[in-house]
Amino acid sequence: MQMKDYWRLTVSYWPSAVEAGLRPCIAIGFPKGDQFYSPHDLDFKNPPSREEFLQVALRTHWMATCWKESLLPIIEMNDWPMIGSGKRGSHVELSDNQKRFVGKLDVWRHDQFQNQSYGHCSFSLDERDKAIRGLKGDKLHEARQALDTYDNRIFERIIKEEVHTSKERILIMQHVLHELGIRASKPKAA
Repeated sequence: MQMKDYWRLTVSYWPSAVEAGLRPCIAIGFPKGDQFYSPHDLDFKNPPSREEFLQVALRTHWMATCWKESLLPIIEMNDWPMIGSGKRGSHVELSDNQKRFVGKLDVWRHDQFQNQSYGHCSFSLDERDKAIRGLKGDKLHEARQALDTYDNRIFERIIKEEVHTSKERILIMQHVLHELGIRASKPKAA
């Protein structure tokens, strides 16, 4: 596993709060009120330039529609957050043409772990039915619920043990049901 850097640009913009004379607050959920705003994160491989941000904003339909007449001109009027040597981040405050503080731009370096994909994993309903064959009544119902509840445990085992055949997947499901006390007998290897 490797660790790589990426750069997150956070765009915060709260003109409604300024107009209403309220202190801006980050919205959690969908609260009502002019003081609430939602910051927007954009991730880049390298520290983004103003031009790169504008390319993204103009390519993203909702940003181009919502910000073209409001936020983008304000960003043009203000400094851009530049990352100096040895710095993890930078920010600038955004002022409108009346010199009111209406937002900010933050750029910070973050660490990202580059892992290998573990591939796709699943089992079919037919395989599930074969894994619970022979169970009756409450045990059958309990086994179905357990396979739904513990599917992540089953998937992890399938990946870890590099299982490729249907018989092997069924056997792993039966082992999990035995460990949970639902199947009385331990399954035998195929």
